[in-house]
Amino acid sequence: MNILILTSNFSANKKDVVQHPYQFDLIDMLERNGHRVTILTHAKEDTHEKIREDLDIIWFPWRRLPGRLIDIKFFTFKNILSLLSLFYNGSKHARKVIRQKNINLVICLSILPSGVYAYVNAAFASVKVPYVLWSLGSDINKYRNNYFVRNLLKRMIRRAGYVFADGFDLCRTIHGMTGINCVFLPTFRGINVHSALRTDRADDCVSFLYVGRHSKVKGIDLLVDAIAQLEKANHQLKYRVTIVGEGELTPQLMSLVNKENLSHKVTFTGKVPDDDLFSLYEQADCVVIPSRSESIPVVFSEALQFEKHLIVTDVGDMGDLGKKYGVARVVEKENAEAIAGAMREFMEKPFRIDPKKREELLSLLMLEKSSQKILSVFSMLGAK
Repeated sequence: MNILILTSNFSANKKDVVQHPYQFDLIDMLERNGHRVTILTHAKEDTHEKIREDLDIIWFPWRRLPGRLIDIKFFTFKNILSLLSLFYNGSKHARKVIRQKNINLVICLSILPSGVYAYVNAAFASVKVPYVLWSLGSDINKYRNNYFVRNLLKRMIRRAGYVFADGFDLCRTIHGMTGINCVFLPTFRGINVHSALRTDRADDCVSFLYVGRHSKVKGIDLLVDAIAQLEKANHQLKYRVTIVGEGELTPQLMSLVNKENLSHKVTFTGKVPDDDLFSLYEQADCVVIPSRSESIPVVFSEALQFEKHLIVTDVGDMGDLGKKYGVARVVEKENAEAIAGAMREFMEKPFRIDPKKREELLSLLMLEKSSQKILSVFSMLGAK
């Protein structure tokens, strides 16, 4: 079967892997089962580094804006032309690829904007190829209260051959909004933890780790605020915090760290390749996820695989799963003081985690555990 994957967040270079790395596992799984895969995504740069020689990737041009699509404020006058350009060129190139490569099935990784390309062709063009929607949370959570976008989402979801979502609460939201059954499907890759580079610790400092976008929704500003509170309360505490990733808040965060004289406690790494990221997980004592809104973030599953302690905010499925399985210290959202308190408690006495409960949760969250479900749905739709 010839499969087209429409995605809005594909790696443009070998360091650009923090976001949605499960896509590579999905592609490998499909190809191992005899399917031919083409990836279509919007251009991020003038030129793109080929991540793997075996991948068939098409970057379509558009009136490009810097940054991740989910972070761009499209509904401003100056950006409306870019939004129209994105939808027009995405739909046009999707139609072209579907016809040229005799595509049997389209998989949309995120409903917005990828689902728009498939919906436009299914509804208005002479392309009768079924499409699957796989919501990753940000698209629904950001726009579901916008009247115009909500109605577009309903139309796209109701026309889809099948709808997945990477969170239980997200499935309930989609069903409540459209009446369409939505099936939980995790987006977490398996990691060869034993291959991570192990390095000896040079000191007895407690090591905290943050991995993710530097954006308000991810709560990274709350973590930096928590660190400032810890220092004001007791600057002799022995700990350090490594912050991986980048985003629109990075300059502000680095400025704040310097202003509060936190540079000796906080290290910014920027984006890092997988090998370096896995080594950072290995060296960490505790992973902090301070999000304001979240489904089940990638870093949650990765920290579990490295058997790390977790401090997470009580948002979405992350907070519920952290409490249900006892794998995380769950604190109130949007509360830097609560984050600081949990970090201080961890330094005094690490939280206890039940290894059996952790393994039980991981078996629920791993993409590879759902492979048969995915393949059976895709084969059914592709045969129509």
